[in-house]
Amino acid sequence: MKIRIHHAKWRATFAAGLVLGLILGHARGGRAQGDIVSSAGVFIDPPSSNRPKVRRDKTGPPPPRSTPRRTRLSTQTSALNSAASGTAAVKATTTATTTQLASAKPTPVASSPSISSTPATTPKGGSAPAATPATTPAVTAEKYNDQGVTANDARRYDEAVNLLQQAIRLRPQFAEAYYNLGFALHELGRYPEAVEALKQATGLDPRDVDAFIYLGSARDKLKQYGEAAEAYRQALRLKPDDAETQFALANTLENAGDHSAAAEAYRQAVRYKPAFAGAYYELGDILYNDGKFVEAAAAYKQAALLKPDDVEAQTSLGDAYRRAEQFADATEAYRKSLRLKADTAEVQHNLGYVLGRQHRWVEAVEPFRQAIRLKPDYTEAYVNLGWAYNNAGQFPSSVEILKQVINLDSKIPAAHFNLGIAYSRQKNKFAEAAESFRQALRLKSDWAEAHNNLGFAYGNAGRWKEAIEAHQEAIRQKPDYAGAYFNLAIAYRMNKEKKKASEQYQKLKALRPELAEKLLPLIK
Repeated sequence: MKIRIHHAKWRATFAAGLVLGLILGHARGGRAQGDIVSSAGVFIDPPSSNRPKVRRDKTGPPPPRSTPRRTRLSTQTSALNSAASGTAAVKATTTATTTQLASAKPTPVASSPSISSTPATTPKGGSAPAATPATTPAVTAEKYNDQGVTANDARRYDEAVNLLQQAIRLRPQFAEAYYNLGFALHELGRYPEAVEALKQATGLDPRDVDAFIYLGSARDKLKQYGEAAEAYRQALRLKPDDAETQFALANTLENAGDHSAAAEAYRQAVRYKPAFAGAYYELGDILYNDGKFVEAAAAYKQAALLKPDDVEAQTSLGDAYRRAEQFADATEAYRKSLRLKADTAEVQHNLGYVLGRQHRWVEAVEPFRQAIRLKPDYTEAYVNLGWAYNNAGQFPSSVEILKQVINLDSKIPAAHFNLGIAYSRQKNKFAEAAESFRQALRLKSDWAEAHNNLGFAYGNAGRWKEAIEAHQEAIRQKPDYAGAYFNLAIAYRMNKEKKKASEQYQKLKALRPELAEKLLPLIK
């Protein structure tokens, strides 16, 4: 759970007319302390802040083939086979693999070619003529391939495998049959066998784009990402403007962890197909996960423009804008997402968060309340609702909601811290404030702001020595903490240690001259 810290800005008037508080305005603090945008409390970053964007199956189906499930005329296949069989090496490889692929025990196939015969007949009153031999029509490899294609088209893949194996037995160098067999095996999830068949297809016909695409897909399913990428690249050498193949290559490169190359492939996909929403979406995910939130937002924006009813696109756009700290744009994106699907607790919470980061405290309250309604154990929403209530000046409401979250989970430092602030802003609640800050420090002892605020609560209760110790600890943890020097000087002065108060003034003057000028009349 990541906590962002906001220094409190309080004024408390004592009998002597002095002011104790952090006069820090809305200056931005270092990353270790968080961004100072609030005057009353801390917020917790959304739980999804560091969650990678992973939504879709990165080993999904390959892109649609550029041609139908095919069979070619025998003259065409013969020409290809003749060309492919030009070297002894190819023949040897083909023969070896043919034996493996074609020798699997076939399943009986109902649609196998039938064998017809002419029955002998005996004319009435006559003697039987000489027997006529039965005749069997020629069963060709092309016929089996045609039937295999028909079975593939009907998604009868087991049947297709048997038919295509028979085609290969008859013609061991039948490139189209190998491709169609590889396709059927791919669809059955028999990826190692599919790889072997498709390797044969590409060896026999090196210009078969579809075979390279399905070879890439089968390799990807087997997590052979390097070989898969090479198969896709070979397909793209043959057909470079194929957006779907660029997309498949990008998925494989992303699976392999090569995000830079994957992003470039997604960019190529949208170059060749500008309306490719899915590629913009995946590009956005890569850029988001690499911390390039502005670029990710640009990609998600294109996806959302192409698919304006896509809830996930609008939500991801909001997330990217939020991480880029473009909170107004994030607000618009989250609101569009909620118009499409209002019952999403996380998006309601994130809307409240980005409204709060713009100091739109009253508007932030309702989305946080909706998040809690949808998810009653959403602890981050309770804490951040308390943050919004504090900044909206609704301190009793803040106390109520923060007590609820502490009952759910008493080990959230920010809940106790914000509760301490809510008590500090109410009359005669400084004892409760001090206890809340002590609880926060039990859970997170290295929290300079909590030590300083504890000192503030002690001071308001007249416990100056304890206030001094708390402010000193804040400075020990954070030596450039101007607000703690300011408060320590006040505490010394109220404890009648004017010289030490002056020493803190000199230190503060070196850090923040304008704040030191505000301190000087208070310690004279």
